[in-house]
Amino acid sequence: MRKDQWFIGILFIASVLLALFFGFRNLENDTLIFTILLYWFFSTVYFNLRYVVKMNKGATIDYGINYSLSIGIFAGPLGVLIYELLYHFSVYTSRKITKTADHDELSHTFYNVGTFTLTTTLAYWLFNTFAGHFSVLPLGFWILFILIMFITVMISDAFLLTVLHLLGEITNRVEAVEFFKMRSLTDTMKTALTNAFLLYLLFENHMELVFIFFIINYTINRSIAFKAKATQDRIERDQFEKMAYTDFLTSAYNRAFMNKRIEELAAQQSGENLGIILADLDNFKQINDAYNHHVGDQIIQHFVDLMRKHLGKSGEIFRSGGEEFTLFIYDKGFDETCELIEGLRTAIKEKPVLVDYSGEPVNVHYTSSFGLYYFQITDKNSIEKAHIHADDLLYDSKELGKNRLTVHHESS
Repeated sequence: MRKDQWFIGILFIASVLLALFFGFRNLENDTLIFTILLYWFFSTVYFNLRYVVKMNKGATIDYGINYSLSIGIFAGPLGVLIYELLYHFSVYTSRKITKTADHDELSHTFYNVGTFTLTTTLAYWLFNTFAGHFSVLPLGFWILFILIMFITVMISDAFLLTVLHLLGEITNRVEAVEFFKMRSLTDTMKTALTNAFLLYLLFENHMELVFIFFIINYTINRSIAFKAKATQDRIERDQFEKMAYTDFLTSAYNRAFMNKRIEELAAQQSGENLGIILADLDNFKQINDAYNHHVGDQIIQHFVDLMRKHLGKSGEIFRSGGEEFTLFIYDKGFDETCELIEGLRTAIKEKPVLVDYSGEPVNVHYTSSFGLYYFQITDKNSIEKAHIHADDLLYDSKELGKNRLTVHHESS
């Protein structure tokens, strides 16, 4: 048996012994049974509203709505033990049936029962010990409950930290501190106030309001969970789209996105002016041969960074080939566009890139050639033709000695 399983076993046995020692709170049997079953039913329904955090080495932590504190203080430690057994073994059975159980699901079940029963037993003792002292204070009931909640949360986190340490998920003090930081103060306060309100209703024997409160709370949290899921799906969709349209090395757009942008510009038929520039690093093969491909990658990244800095929000950069890039310049006149690209060419020539070569910093000088075609968008064909013309102009720059800009205005 592993060390973490020994620890979980000790927690569970201790929780059972303490629950048997303290027993039930002095309640009528009908009230006790109804309360436990009501809590078990809604906790089981709420189970799907939890969220799961996966640790580095595969262990998972479930966070969700928890009502142990209110039923534990109301029904007593033995009452909460029965509730925890009903609830967590219902979850265990459901996960087994749906084949979503972890390989250590049974150990997790005993851990949850043991931990929640132990911490709630402590809460039961604290509440009954100090309730009289706090009753004379304004909002004393609520203050005491919040304090008890934070004490039990810290102890519960300490138990979980111990298990994660025994599993090898947390190995040093920094990781332990980061683990404690994962706990949301807002969520803890929400749980504290929710349980305090439920306990108040139970003490006042407002069972119908307890039932209504559970339904309202479920509806609200269901709505929040739905919106959170929709937001997460949108974020993931945006991330996948970004991955599909972004060059991994440079974070510039790729050819697929360039084709998409051409389709969009053509569909708008705005008649706006557009500068299409083809840019290509000069003598890039010789640079790779003189150094290595890692140095070549650093130069390409530096090249894109300079282009991005000069273009700002006035244009877009697409990686259309190995060391070849296409630039779209919007909302600028012909002369402005020429000045912008000429300034970029000069900056590239004058600013060497500092690269790591064989463990040593080395300054590498490089240049780039450009072909600029300026025109008015009419349809998709006009954009594609402009791209071909820009490519021809880039070829002219190469033939004329490289490190130069060759331009053409459609109307000239």
